[in-house]
Amino acid sequence: MAEPANEVLSFQNWAVIRGTGEESIMGLDSTIETETYKWMILAKKKKDGNWETVWDIYNLN
Repeated sequence: MAEPANEVLSFQNWAVIRGTGEESIMGLDSTIETETYKWMILAKKKKDGNWETVWDIYNLN
C-alpha cells in the first residue's frame, strides 16, 4: 500500500490533505489485483498541538 500526499493546504487551525493511493491484493488463485484511488482528509489542530482527522474520504478510480 502506498498513499503519497500530493497537496497540503493549511489555514489557521485547519488543513486539507489530498493524495492518491495504490493497493495490491493477492487473490485466492495467487493473482495480484491493484486498485488505485484518490483520497482527501480534513484535519483540525487541537489545543495540545496535535492534528485530529475530522473527515476522511476516498474514491476508487
